[in-house]
Amino acid sequence: MATLAQALTAAIQRAQEVVDTYPEDKYGTCNFDSAYISAKRNSAKMRERIEAMGFRADYRKGWGFLLSPQGLDYPRRPEWKGCFHARKTAVAEAIAKTLKDNGVKAGVFYKMD
Repeated sequence: MATLAQALTAAIQRAQEVVDTYPEDKYGTCNFDSAYISAKRNSAKMRERIEAMGFRADYRKGWGFLLSPQGLDYPRRPEWKGCFHARKTAVAEAIAKTLKDNGVKAGVFYKMD
């Protein structure tokens, strides 16, 4: 089983791979989906650990820490007609899967605008 730091490192690497390979002609809803790490309480220490690995962590009661990867390079090209935020769903799902595969209790929080 990977440590939390190893799992988060793998997750952010996988997220960038998804961003880089997301089909330019794929449409989807614009949304605010996020991967999350399950947590029963808001812990400053846990937030610091997550944020040290390149994520913003916002605690949501009943879910845990919603993860927003920082520093991903989301390309925006004029010829791309799809919704920019449609990639966020694919990124959130890839992060959650990578975390789960590394033994971290995680999932996806889906929120559409």
